[in-house]
Amino acid sequence: MSNAACSRCDIRSSNTNRRIDRTSPYAAFLGSTLSYDETPESVQQGVKSFLREVDEELRELDKEAAHLDELVFSLKKKRIAAQAFRDDHAALFPPINSLPTEILLEIFSLSYSKPYQVFCPSTGPWLLGKVCRRWRTILWSSAATWSHFMIRDPDKGKHKVVAKPAVDGVIKRAGKLPLRFDIQLRGMLKSLMKPIIDRAAQWEDVGFTGRVSEFGLLDAAQKFPKLKTLRLEMSYDKRRVLARGGENLADVVQRFQHSPKLTKLSLSAIMYGSEINPLTVKFPWSRLTYLTVSLRCSDQRLMLQQFFAACPNLQVFVGKGSSSVGRSLAASDSNITTHTKLSQLELTDTEPLMHLLCPALKRLYIRTPEVFGSVHRDTLSSFIARSSCTLEEAETHMYENRGDFLSSVASVTRFILHCAFRKVVIDTLSAVDKPILILPHLNIFTLRSSISIKDLTAATGFESLVDMIESRWHVCSETPVARLQRVVSDESDDDFDDLYSFNASMYDEANDEDAVLPRSGGVPRPDHKTRIDAALDRLRAFKAEGLEITVTSWTEDGEQNLV
Repeated sequence: MSNAACSRCDIRSSNTNRRIDRTSPYAAFLGSTLSYDETPESVQQGVKSFLREVDEELRELDKEAAHLDELVFSLKKKRIAAQAFRDDHAALFPPINSLPTEILLEIFSLSYSKPYQVFCPSTGPWLLGKVCRRWRTILWSSAATWSHFMIRDPDKGKHKVVAKPAVDGVIKRAGKLPLRFDIQLRGMLKSLMKPIIDRAAQWEDVGFTGRVSEFGLLDAAQKFPKLKTLRLEMSYDKRRVLARGGENLADVVQRFQHSPKLTKLSLSAIMYGSEINPLTVKFPWSRLTYLTVSLRCSDQRLMLQQFFAACPNLQVFVGKGSSSVGRSLAASDSNITTHTKLSQLELTDTEPLMHLLCPALKRLYIRTPEVFGSVHRDTLSSFIARSSCTLEEAETHMYENRGDFLSSVASVTRFILHCAFRKVVIDTLSAVDKPILILPHLNIFTLRSSISIKDLTAATGFESLVDMIESRWHVCSETPVARLQRVVSDESDDDFDDLYSFNASMYDEANDEDAVLPRSGGVPRPDHKTRIDAALDRLRAFKAEGLEITVTSWTEDGEQNLV
């Protein structure tokens, strides 16, 4: 046996000089039918000697194979070490470094789509600039990187030390690009605001939060030639401010009257007494196409009417807030205002609809449930009929059988329904001759309820809801309705905690086996649970067929996906 090393790889291999001749001298006896006793003794002895030689060769081959396995294992370990050694050095030249600067900047912009915090080194360009010198150089020289920022808590701890250099550096790097920012005025000093005020001509999309008195920091800014979007969020103690003769809400808004390109305004005042009459405030109301108003005042409805009258070119209006005095306006209190361009309307009260006519309306959202005394149950249907609008999306609350309302929104393709009791939905469906024809264009349906499926004895009702979904999923070609694409049924506790006890008696019927158990938190009867599980299985089958459907329920362990 020789242990010569290979001249190419320096691997020593065990080799034997003798190999068994594969041509057997006993071939004539192989496969013979002769028994052992019939085989000549000389042949038997020769075969035994021959087998010993073969066994010896097999042992040598096994030994050589084991030796080669050890060599392969050793080589693999050496290769792993060599690869790691190479990777350590190749890391000095990452592939991303070969990307052009323009591509890198585009990638960076995707990583911080939201405004970065000026005083937070773990966000935006501050964070990316820590990766390497090239990234830092690119980011520091890109004005677009710095032009979208926010300032929060400038007087907090260490921020006091770095505040002015940080703000000065951000404004300087932003160059002459349009500025987009949100600033918390509390704790801001004039020295911090000065570089921002000096660039008022570059403001494009800005927001300010603070007490009304703190808006005095903006005194030096007079004209805003590029301003397109403005967000104002204010708070103050009305009695203290008025006693001192200070500014009010109207004064703050009026500061921005010289904004010839302004089209979007969000106005929020977290205080009672947020009185403002847009008809008497100098401001480019007529240019606004998007308006969000969230105020607490003595008469919310009257103020909203004034906004509608002052802004004839609105396309989107979002009205939030509350009235400290629940005065109800009759239809004769105000003339009807026509908005020919309004396409999206979101309100927390249907009463302003009594004074509106919106023929171009496509999306209507009524966010707050109406179940107390000042409910105008027919206002919504009347408004839609009077406007002759073709709605595409709608969101509302329903607490009683309202088949007539569903008929008034028959054109919608997306419908979000908030309902304290799923039984209301079933009652509405059962009151219609052909439930499948309800909302014939509907593609996306969302049902939000405050009562868990597991707290229902209403197995029949839930089955009816599943029947409706199935009829709109397995649509026959001759049926003139659209096919559902997405269904969401979930539980929402929003707005229902106080309303629950008020309305539970409506459905707490002792003789109704399918009624909701509103105050018991009871468990469905065994037969009802089986039927509900079967209905859920049907929904899971629809999902397997391609329907995008989600059914969630709240349990002691939190939210649970049932489908």
